[in-house]
Amino acid sequence: MAGPPRFRLHRSLTEPNEARVPGCLITAAFDTDGPERQRHLVDGLIAVQPEDGGHPGAISAHFMLSADGSRVLLYTEWTTPEAHQEAAEAGDHDKAHAIMSDTPGVRLTHGGRYRLHRSLAMPQR
Repeated sequence: MAGPPRFRLHRSLTEPNEARVPGCLITAAFDTDGPERQRHLVDGLIAVQPEDGGHPGAISAHFMLSADGSRVLLYTEWTTPEAHQEAAEAGDHDKAHAIMSDTPGVRLTHGGRYRLHRSLAMPQR
């Protein structure tokens, strides 16, 4: 029986001095038809992100690729679930959603919105 695929961080969108604590985590998982489709999806999603950082509630986005080329995992951090909902209702995600649904060889498998009640941090040295 094969275990879950191994993932590696491919790209992140973060601000260098970001200090806000996430209150909401959004995930999206995709099946992909190989490494080229993985990179094409991530490059397309990054290309449509606003240069000014976008919605003030957005903290970061992280794109992980499975080593076997079969999956992409995206997770984004937001200040609150309400900030994410506000961005969605304003149409801030429309271009990204079009890429997610219209890219050949890419299929959304699941996603979710999670309210964070606690988080862990590495001790400062």
